[in-house]
Amino acid sequence: MDTDTNIIKLDSSHKEQFRKLIKIAFPTEGDFEQEFDRILCDQESIWQGIYGILDQNILVSSIMSLPGMIKIRDQECPIKFIDAVATIPSHRKRNYITAMTNKEIMDNFNSEFVFLSLGPFKHSFYRRLGFEVATDSYRLTFDFDFLSRSLSPKKNYTLKMDYMHANEKLQADVLQVRDWCWQNSSYNEARIPQAYENIYYRKHTQIRVVVVYDEESVPQGYFFYFFKEEQLVIQSIRYCNLGAFYALKRYLLSFRDHIKSIEFCNLPHDFPVDLLVDNYWLTGKKFSLAENPWHMMRIINVQRALQRFASKIGNAKEPIFLKVNDDQIPQNYNIYRISSSDENLDAGQNLVITVSVSNETHYDAVISVSTLVPLLTGRKSAKELYLWGKIGLHAESEIANSKNAIPEIVGILDELFPKQETFYIG
Repeated sequence: MDTDTNIIKLDSSHKEQFRKLIKIAFPTEGDFEQEFDRILCDQESIWQGIYGILDQNILVSSIMSLPGMIKIRDQECPIKFIDAVATIPSHRKRNYITAMTNKEIMDNFNSEFVFLSLGPFKHSFYRRLGFEVATDSYRLTFDFDFLSRSLSPKKNYTLKMDYMHANEKLQADVLQVRDWCWQNSSYNEARIPQAYENIYYRKHTQIRVVVVYDEESVPQGYFFYFFKEEQLVIQSIRYCNLGAFYALKRYLLSFRDHIKSIEFCNLPHDFPVDLLVDNYWLTGKKFSLAENPWHMMRIINVQRALQRFASKIGNAKEPIFLKVNDDQIPQNYNIYRISSSDENLDAGQNLVITVSVSNETHYDAVISVSTLVPLLTGRKSAKELYLWGKIGLHAESEIANSKNAIPEIVGILDELFPKQETFYIG
């Protein structure tokens, strides 16, 4: 089957087929049918970006793409959120998802959008399509005995809590904290599609929220949580100042007689664990802080992405030639000339970075389009990627695990794309 000619844009007339496909593809999501059909599918905005493949007029595969925004290196970057990636079991392994993903890339190749973004069901599947983990995340789990009793001097902060779906006032206060974080946070804040906002609180009916307010009744932090047997599970925590952090910790301490353990599902690397616990080992008790990266992205147009994220701070250098391998999108499979100039600039002004497709056959370094993702976002340094064999050189040689044997081109790439703290929050 020529999948490209069978990819169609779905509209609301396909709602029932689309709902049925999702239910077949994700049979374990018991409440998905009612919520998806009633809230999400009834929103006209989603039908601007849903594609599918028909076989004998039956919808057998789909992909949904909705516009949003994410901050990368303090820049607001338009992205496409990919969701509803589904194929019925009888039609899998026919490259339907590959074909629709590539169509989405090419449809947006000359647009403002920089990345495709998704939460994968399987990382290895999406790596083959050019995706890679773009940001860091950590999972913290510990028995309640590890939670320290130390608190900062008590401020006149107050707390309010309720089921999230049932309290529109708390929903608005959470949004106010998120707006503050969008303006002030150093993390990879995201503006998710409005269609997701409209469904989130209604779909997750068991999620509770606690919001902390300062003396002026301005919301300063929150966390989402639920109970799993005798464990308190915190899905997301945000706070605008240290006083709010300690107020939320005080709330955790109130569960002393009710739970045995606490789990934070999604934390940044610099989360102040030391302020939460005062021991990391207790006889017979469990404590775990582990990497839990999951969020993946895919570069749409390599040349524009290199141009956008190359650092303009430093000294002008000779041009470098970076080869990027992209097995899915031939338009990205090129050698790129990256040059910097400080001519005609006044003191204190940034460099002018120029990225162009080169006709040269020589290159200084080579990288896959998927590996380029964490380099551009700042999750991984060029040095790390080189030592792992993810960045190659034109003249291949054995990679020595030594800081004294790092090639000059790798150092230049680290100056162009310096490593940063990354943490995705949608």
